Amino acid sequence: MTTKTVNGPTGANETPKSILNGHPFKPNRLKSESLESQRQKAQEAIQAAEADLLRLQEEEQSEIIAQRARLGQVRETHLMDAENFRAIARQETDEEEKRTLLRLAREDEQRAFQIGQELGLDQSLPDRGEEKPRLPLLKRPVVAMLQVVGILAAIAFCYRQFMGLQTYIQGLNETLPAEKHLQPYDITSIQKFFFEKLVVFSDLPVALAILFLIVPFMGFYVLPVLRSKKDFYTEFNEELTPWQRSLITTIFCLGLLFFLALSHSVKP
Repeated sequence: MTTKTVNGPTGANETPKSILNGHPFKPNRLKSESLESQRQKAQEAIQAAEADLLRLQEEEQSEIIAQRARLGQVRETHLMDAENFRAIARQETDEEEKRTLLRLAREDEQRAFQIGQELGLDQSLPDRGEEKPRLPLLKRPVVAMLQVVGILAAIAFCYRQFMGLQTYIQGLNETLPAEKHLQPYDITSIQKFFFEKLVVFSDLPVALAILFLIVPFMGFYVLPVLRSKKDFYTEFNEELTPWQRSLITTIFCLGLLFFLALSHSVKP
């Protein structure tokens, strides 16, 4: 391959020509084709980069949407758990257990609120002030002590009234004729009262002994000192609903009052 340069007079607007393999050509044409090829490759690279960037943006957007969906599900789970805790707390009779359930409900609501803030949701913490457990004014030992003191005070008051009326009736009899004398209760009435209680507390172990003789499994079921998974006290506290416990307690108290009323009919 030989290249020749053609010399000779040229005009002002003419470009020098060369001969390549016997054909004339212009050098500027090769440069223009080379630049065009490079420009085309650069444009293709730019288009490919833009396509990759668009794909990455779509993937990032999809990941953001999926993450928000997961956070939304977690938030809904916390809200459902909080509502379940509050529903159980409304049926719970033990104040300590109720406070624990409400605390767990508030923690779930707080977590749901924080997730909602991350998601940019318009929300507010629920006002549950009306469901807060009412704290007792006095603790249980203090209440029990006051109950015992109240019962003893009532017994002392009744005893003083009993003896005072006895003295009053005796003084009244002194002003009345013998045929109109009143018969006041005296110390023998108190003796009869303790006789009645002696009968009551004597009948309890006798009834339990008879129960063991006739149906021993029932005796083991109700005996307080024998605790197992199949005794009355365990099932009463762990397996019965609040309504069932209230019903059984009411029946038991009524039966006990009836039994004590019958004890007053005994005579020494």
